[in-house]
Amino acid sequence: MAFDMPPYDLAVASGVFAEQQGWDFVTHFDQTNGFYPPSLHAPEFTTFANVIPNMDAFFDPVAAIVAGAMQTSSIDFVYGVIDSIRRPPQVIAQTMLTLDHATRGRTITIVASGEQKQIRPYGLSRKGANDKLWDCVHIVRRFCASDEPVSYEGRVWTLDRALMALAPYGDRLPRLWVAGGGPEVRHLVATQADGWLTYAPGATEDDPELYREQVDDLRKRAKDVGRDPDEIACCVELHCIIGEDENALDELRDHPIIRWVTMMCVPNSDIWKKWGLAHPFGDNWAYSAKLIPYQFSREEALDVCDRTPPEAIDHMWFIGTQEQVFDRIKPYADAGMTDALLINWSPAVGMADLTQDVVAELRAL
Repeated sequence: MAFDMPPYDLAVASGVFAEQQGWDFVTHFDQTNGFYPPSLHAPEFTTFANVIPNMDAFFDPVAAIVAGAMQTSSIDFVYGVIDSIRRPPQVIAQTMLTLDHATRGRTITIVASGEQKQIRPYGLSRKGANDKLWDCVHIVRRFCASDEPVSYEGRVWTLDRALMALAPYGDRLPRLWVAGGGPEVRHLVATQADGWLTYAPGATEDDPELYREQVDDLRKRAKDVGRDPDEIACCVELHCIIGEDENALDELRDHPIIRWVTMMCVPNSDIWKKWGLAHPFGDNWAYSAKLIPYQFSREEALDVCDRTPPEAIDHMWFIGTQEQVFDRIKPYADAGMTDALLINWSPAVGMADLTQDVVAELRAL
C-alpha cells in the first residue's frame, strides 16, 4: 500500500520499494481525506504522527503512479478504489487509458460506489450511487474496447455517439476491477470486468464459507455469459492485526485507533447481531454511506471507541500471531481468493511489522 501524501517522494518511492521487495502490485488509494479523525493523529496514539503530519492530506495518486512507473519495470500499479460520483465515466476511461500508456500496461483500476466522506461535504450527492457504478462499468469498458463513437442508454448516463479515441497501450484492454458486495456487483464483474475486490473478515461476516459461496456465484455468472471464470481475479483486502504474543494482542485490542477502524470497516452494522454485539451507531449503519471521520472531535471519537466492544475486533480483523493470522486467512485462499492485499495496522499503533512470514506463506499458496 502506497502513502499518497506528503512528502511526494515517499509516495513515488512506494512503487520502487514494492518492486525491490518482489511484490506483485502496489496500491494507490484514491482518497480526499483519511480514515480516522485527525484528533487521533497524535504521537500518543500512532507512530505515523511522527512521520506524516496530516493523514487527511492526499495527493491525486495518478501523478505518483506515473512517476513510479518511470522508475520500475515489472510491478503493477493499482489505481483505486475510485468512484463514479466524483468522476464521470469518460474521465475515468481517459485516466485509465493514460495510465495504461504511462505504465506500459501495468495498471489495474478499481471502481466502487463511493464513500460519503468524499462526497457530501463537497456538495455532491451519493444518491443513485449504485446506478452510477452500473453505468460507469459498462461505459468505461466500451470506451476502452473501441476508438469508435459509443452510444449507450443507461440508468443515469446516456451517451450519444461519444468519442474516446485514445486506444490502449497494447493488445490487452486496461484491467478494470469492481469493489463491493452483493449480487449486482458480482454480475458486473462476471459480465464486464477483469476482477473483484472485497475485504475480509468484515465484509464476509468472518465466514470463509460465505466468501466461497460468493466466488462460486461470480464464477457461475461468468460461465453463463460464456466467459472463462479463471480469467477473473478475486482479490481480498485482508485486514490484519499481527502481534508477537497475547499480551501484545490485548494491548492492540484496547487501542483507540484499532477500535475506531473496527467500528468503521463494516458493510452494514446489522451483521454484528450475528455475534451478539451492538454497533456504536446502531442498526443498519454503513461506513460508506454515513461516516465522515474528520468531523469528529477527540472527545467524540474516543466515546465511539469506548462503545466499540473489543469482542468485535476478533471478528472484524485477522488478529493473532503470524501463524494464527495465516491459519485464518488460508481458508479464503482455499475458497477461491486469487490475489491478496494484506493490510497490517499494528505498525500504525507502535507495534513491530510482522507481516513477512504471512506474506511468504500466502505467496506459497
